[in-house]
Amino acid sequence: MNVLNQTNSGSPNKLSSRISLVTFVGLGVGWFFLVQAIRLGHAGTMSVESFDALIVWIVALGVWGLLMSWLSLSGNGRNPAFLKLLPGLWLPPLPVLGTALAITLSPALRSAFFALASGVPEYQLILFQALRIAAIGSVIKTSLGRLPPAFGFGTGIPDLLFGISAAALLLTNASTLVPPTLLIAWNIIGALILIVAALILQLCLPGPLQIFRREPDGRELLDFPLFLAPALFGPVLLIGNCLQVAKHVLHGL
Repeated sequence: MNVLNQTNSGSPNKLSSRISLVTFVGLGVGWFFLVQAIRLGHAGTMSVESFDALIVWIVALGVWGLLMSWLSLSGNGRNPAFLKLLPGLWLPPLPVLGTALAITLSPALRSAFFALASGVPEYQLILFQALRIAAIGSVIKTSLGRLPPAFGFGTGIPDLLFGISAAALLLTNASTLVPPTLLIAWNIIGALILIVAALILQLCLPGPLQIFRREPDGRELLDFPLFLAPALFGPVLLIGNCLQVAKHVLHGL
């Protein structure tokens, strides 16, 4: 997801505002899951062990966000040695793969995600995806020549349209009329947009896989806070897509 489009500056005031923004982002990432966990815990559909495991997962995401913020703010994200590692191919999937591994190894976390998939109302999962409307910021910045067009237009526009479709489902109450199979397909499309975005990011970065060489190149996307979009927000939204698919699979479509 392409959000929080600001440019880096060395001024202490702006740097401190960005550090406080990191705190806000860390809270925002966990908000949706924390609120749902508390609600389900009070309803008795999530055990104490599962709740604790989910809190640990949320904290781990927050730590990941802080680490990615440091990588960006320190300038290490633009380091040629780092770029040689092809970060666009492996860095965005890490939160998703780490979550999948944790769910596999931890019965408590697995139970927590089952409770989320079963207990979170459909409209709230769709509302979560409506956050992708924020991609309009990247589309605007690309039109102003401040982001690589292949990424800003190639992924920002589909992401924006997906967010608009989520808002349309909510405002028209169509989610109650759409067959589950179509909602599953809708979520798969949303997940594919995010997966393709990570690939396009790598194709915009200097290195052996760079195809889109027009300035500005993909290094603009490694600056704070833009870097949090592919490194944190996109993966969390993809997990949200997976949750909604799991909801309908668990309910037998």
